[in-house]
Amino acid sequence: MAAGARYDKYSTDSLFDSGVLGGQESSFERDVIALFNEILVPLFDQGNSSQGLERLILTASLRYEDYNDVGSTTNPKVGVLWTPIKGLDIRGTWGKSFRAPDLQELDEITNFTVIFPIADPSSPTGVIFSLFHLGNNSNLKNETAKTWTAGFDYSSPSLPGLALDMTYYNIKFNNRITSAANSFSSILIQEDKFASAILRNPSQADIDEACSLGDLFVDFGFGPCATTPVSAIIDLRLINTAVTRTDGFDFNVRYVLETEGYGRFNFHVGGTYILSFDEAFGPTAPAVALVNLVANPIGLRLRNSMTWSSQNGWSASAFLNYSDSYTDNVSSPERKIDSWTTIDLTLSYSTVDGLRSVGLNNALLSLSVRNLFDTDPPFVNNVLGVGYDPENASPLGRFISFSITKTW
Repeated sequence: MAAGARYDKYSTDSLFDSGVLGGQESSFERDVIALFNEILVPLFDQGNSSQGLERLILTASLRYEDYNDVGSTTNPKVGVLWTPIKGLDIRGTWGKSFRAPDLQELDEITNFTVIFPIADPSSPTGVIFSLFHLGNNSNLKNETAKTWTAGFDYSSPSLPGLALDMTYYNIKFNNRITSAANSFSSILIQEDKFASAILRNPSQADIDEACSLGDLFVDFGFGPCATTPVSAIIDLRLINTAVTRTDGFDFNVRYVLETEGYGRFNFHVGGTYILSFDEAFGPTAPAVALVNLVANPIGLRLRNSMTWSSQNGWSASAFLNYSDSYTDNVSSPERKIDSWTTIDLTLSYSTVDGLRSVGLNNALLSLSVRNLFDTDPPFVNNVLGVGYDPENASPLGRFISFSITKTW
């Protein structure tokens, strides 16, 4: 059994007070006590293995945590590992998990409001002015989840160096902490999903209240917060969703090749394939399939690599990163977003006892190039005008770095 205690403190000094430099402060504290116990029961192993039962191991664990601010929680986990033949492990787990809101997520001192035009399919002009409230939320609840997995690990006795594994995962979240800000540009296009965050035709009292919630009003020149006519108030703060469900596969294939005189080669193909990612944003909202949509998870991602290392300290690696194509549901009509492939390279030299004269013995020198061919992210018709999907791509082009890591 293991036990632990933790004390967390988070404080913020804000430069803004209702849009004027003022210097507000906020502080949050939390005490946590945790108990953890785990048991492992080897029903079959080397001492009593039989045909079809080379190994059978059961595991069980229990974690108890007590938070002085959000209450206590008890989360179990059970697992099984079965080896029917040498080289093949079949495994499965089931468990519950819990996450209290981070103290930073509760701190509303840096919240702000902004007025901005946004696409609205119900408007005659196709665009309306809306008042947005962004930031954290002091009323957040605890996240909980139930997870089960099933998978296998295989290494070939007849082909040393080959190993592969695959895991199916299935996760159901309750009260998952998220924000509609990721779907800022399409929130009114997906109004059924985000209805709980949207207030249409607000009264002046509603507008005054929303304007008072942020410590800062960001003025883009569309007018003052409380006196500018807006057609909707949209809450983009962190919230607890009702239910989120996702399942999919993680997979890896590895092969190690040892050569005489040419060094060691490592080949790896790995990735994630998401079968579903469905979310009910509010308690009365329908569950919506989000996989392969803008600002949401992409169904297939791969990261493949080939690494070479020699006995004299040199090594080199090449990585191929792939994100599958998906759908731009913000545009009308919908359009296809192209897949995206980038290549990274790394060249390293381990000095060991070399370069002692300049103090670089026992050091690792590395030259890396990220996005070797300076490949732009695929175009997305983003209302913010950035032209790409910030949740699934980076605008950073070719990036070259050099590092020295030394040990004593």
